Amino acid sequence: MLLVASGTQYKESGSAFLLIAQDDGIRQLFLDGSRNVQIVHSGNASVIGLGYDPVTRTMFWSTFGNVLKAEVVPNAVTHKLLRDGFIVAEGLAVDWTGRNLYLTDPKMKHIMVCKMDGSSCYSLLSGLGHPRAIQLDMVNRYMYWTDVKDGTIRKAGMDGTNHDVVAMNGVLWPNAMALDLPAGRLYWLDANKDHAFSIKLDGTDQKHSRAKPLPTQHSRATHTRNHWARQGTQGPYFSFQLCDSNSLTHSQRQRPGQYSGRSGTGIS
Repeated sequence: MLLVASGTQYKESGSAFLLIAQDDGIRQLFLDGSRNVQIVHSGNASVIGLGYDPVTRTMFWSTFGNVLKAEVVPNAVTHKLLRDGFIVAEGLAVDWTGRNLYLTDPKMKHIMVCKMDGSSCYSLLSGLGHPRAIQLDMVNRYMYWTDVKDGTIRKAGMDGTNHDVVAMNGVLWPNAMALDLPAGRLYWLDANKDHAFSIKLDGTDQKHSRAKPLPTQHSRATHTRNHWARQGTQGPYFSFQLCDSNSLTHSQRQRPGQYSGRSGTGIS
């Protein structure tokens, strides 16, 4: 799906598809079943975070010590975007309206923001515990992220102001996260409990999925259509990004505390 400028707004052009990142690279799966192709081969570098810019039809992803980008086409040419100022970007989110890229780095204990060309990078929020998944509310200009060290769901303005806790009761290892803006709810998956939870964006009405946990869990949030899967106790990472005009989200999953290792960043 590509967003095409129409006056001051964007309209959808093309078919919706799913970007799937696994150990061997990134695949593009069209939801009409017409194509399922590998568009990036990552070699020995596991893909961790994944984001998509529908305006330029560009995907962004992180490996250990790198943030890369490429057009969403078969046999895409990969470009290194960032190598300094961070150690590992466990979470990655694209602000395709403000043209910024947000990254969570648990080793540097901060959320970093850069322009989408990799310039003007700086630490937006520092002194965090273990930030992981990150989602953006581009309508109201808020960012939400999970912290697996203190077991919280947090939010702040996309400029780093008004830092607040959204949820903490019963939260242990919040990994994958999705926003359902039409319903005003936030969903997350807890890797300790293997259950799904949701809460209103104002921090009220927290709910717990009563579904029985499975050895290999696959979960979806209806409006955002966020997908998540796991295999084994310690990983590996699986990232899924559904690319259509109603939902541009990503999720990821791994048990806490598996890294040792280095970035910098910008915002408008």
